[in-house]
Amino acid sequence: MINWHSSACRRPDVMFLDDIGAPSCLNCGEIGAIDEAPSANAPNNPPETPQRAGFELRWPASLSFTEDGSGNDDSTEQSKPNCPAAGEMFVAGETLRATDVGKHTTASAEMSFYEPLHARKIRILQLLPGEYGDPVRCNIRTVDLQFKPEYEALSYTWADSNGDASLSQRIYIGERYDILRITANCANALRRLRFPAWSRDLWVDAVCIDQNNIYERSHQVGIMRYIYATAKRVLVYLGEDAEDNGQDPAIPWKYENQGNTLELNTGISHRPYFTRTWIIQEIASARSAWIICGSRGMRWQDFVAADAEYQTHETKSSLC
Repeated sequence: MINWHSSACRRPDVMFLDDIGAPSCLNCGEIGAIDEAPSANAPNNPPETPQRAGFELRWPASLSFTEDGSGNDDSTEQSKPNCPAAGEMFVAGETLRATDVGKHTTASAEMSFYEPLHARKIRILQLLPGEYGDPVRCNIRTVDLQFKPEYEALSYTWADSNGDASLSQRIYIGERYDILRITANCANALRRLRFPAWSRDLWVDAVCIDQNNIYERSHQVGIMRYIYATAKRVLVYLGEDAEDNGQDPAIPWKYENQGNTLELNTGISHRPYFTRTWIIQEIASARSAWIICGSRGMRWQDFVAADAEYQTHETKSSLC
């Protein structure tokens, strides 16, 4: 976490400077421009995912996944470090304070952004409204799963289709615009899910778990099944779609408004998402699941049905 305000700033008044792509505080005069090279390193020895009971699953026959015991596929994601089984996102948990534009010093005793979690408490990310290309802003609050909070859970991969798992992107937290580094794939997912006029409550492991706290990571991985089962919907993000041609969507894909717009093709089965074994738990636990690829989407059950029909057609064709 990067806190770029001066130490004396108690009432931040932040505006975003579009010309330099950074926030500025009118109260303390600091600018949140950090030239630090994003780190691609993750905390060492993340907790393993606990063993779960078997699920009765219906998995598309055309989609294969790698089962190597550790949940990692080095053949497709060489640069990706070991990560928790639920989404594999790591962020810098320490607080940094910028002294001026392009320069910063590390403050080892700054206030912690994350409050401790226990029992079945989790954090929820409130994704604030904005246009597709706007900076990503959000608030974070703590909720208790036993009270059935309403949110959607994101299921995705840390690295994008090119294997880029570096923390190259930033989002802004709270009224102070504290900076949190995330990967490009996570940032793209948040942009695709953001509404232009109202907020959206999400659970995203990159932001909602203190990844530098090994005890919290272990605790949250232990209740991962309940996190996805309690969510009103699991949003499966496959990555960007080359057929979008760089066009920014007016609103995120939503089944009730647009229906199924994702066409089944062989390219989908090669997406990094479907090479991971841990996604089985996330989808199997879901009350409802949607697949999103760029600006297009489809309900999971429709995707499975379409894949089964496609496989049947291919089998009959091969016998002719």
